[in-house]
Amino acid sequence: MPSGMPDYWETIRPRFGGAKAESTFTVVTANDQTVLLSISGKGMIYGGHLRLAYTVSQKNSGIWVYVDNEKLSVDTFEALKNYGLVVENSYVIYLRSFDDVNFRYCVALSYGITFENKFEVMFSEVHGGTPTVYCRVIYALV
Repeated sequence: MPSGMPDYWETIRPRFGGAKAESTFTVVTANDQTVLLSISGKGMIYGGHLRLAYTVSQKNSGIWVYVDNEKLSVDTFEALKNYGLVVENSYVIYLRSFDDVNFRYCVALSYGITFENKFEVMFSEVHGGTPTVYCRVIYALV
């Protein structure tokens, strides 16, 4: 005779492996999209950030986040600032720093993004420059 709670009351969630980190410094191509970081497998994002400091503005350059080949974010630093996307987990990425005098910009990745096959971060440079972009992602794979 069965006892206890029925199976459908149990929470089922995948067990992830230990935390891993991927980092990259990439000199991006002017007026083009550059893949900064790509993670293959099934897993979850714990967090991360993308930052750059350059000699001219990069406020209209975009940060693209793909999960399983689906584009989740196509946003610029300025759009994130103008629309107040500065709160953690308010969106896939959120603005941490916007300094259009010293030309320093930073966005962070929200916690808990899951992926089945691939997670990818791209930078779309639109100002005709070649800034060095630093990207770091902390994640775990199943």
